[in-house]
Amino acid sequence: MSCLKYAFALTTNYSLSEKDGSNNDVLVVEQPELLIVEHAGSVTINCTFCAEHNTYSVTWFLGCENKSNLMDHPCYKHRVQFENNKRQVTISNLTETDSGTYCCSVEVANGKRGAGNGTRVEVKQRPCPEGKVDQAACIIQYSFLGFEACIIVLLLALLLKYHLQSSAGDKSKAHELKGQELKRDLQYAEICQQRLPPHPRSRNREENITYASVTTK
Repeated sequence: MSCLKYAFALTTNYSLSEKDGSNNDVLVVEQPELLIVEHAGSVTINCTFCAEHNTYSVTWFLGCENKSNLMDHPCYKHRVQFENNKRQVTISNLTETDSGTYCCSVEVANGKRGAGNGTRVEVKQRPCPEGKVDQAACIIQYSFLGFEACIIVLLLALLLKYHLQSSAGDKSKAHELKGQELKRDLQYAEICQQRLPPHPRSRNREENITYASVTTK
């Protein structure tokens, strides 16, 4: 499907006679006045005329004054296609440098000649569709976000590791201090043993053992 977009196409008539200015030698050639197309698209230009004889030749030029034959132009090689006995030319893979005026010149076997006023072709940049984002920009953006996320995760892992190591160190120090304190802490010894008198109704004797703390040096 062609990306060709017509802004407007006004048909103008232009005739060229090279034989004594006689109207019998004038061939009326019509071309659209303006065609606006998109970059990388294609454009089709029609050359319309009425010839009594089936024998005629059509030549396409870039420019109507300083003419350059499209067939011989190196920039249009493999990009120009003629149809309908060269009454129609299609230029593909358009770029901004293809903007210009294209003219067709016709010569009939009975001697009549004519040329169109030319078709002005304007190649415009393809507009970005609304609601769509450039894929390359998306890839770069998400890659950057992913890189930032990796850095954040790495920093969190390092902080967690440091916290765990600090907690383990504190616990180890606490155990060491506790062990040292236990070595020089209080020791319990039995300093008194008293026998309580048996209960009148109980046959078993009860013993009261009292413990007191003694600080070791």
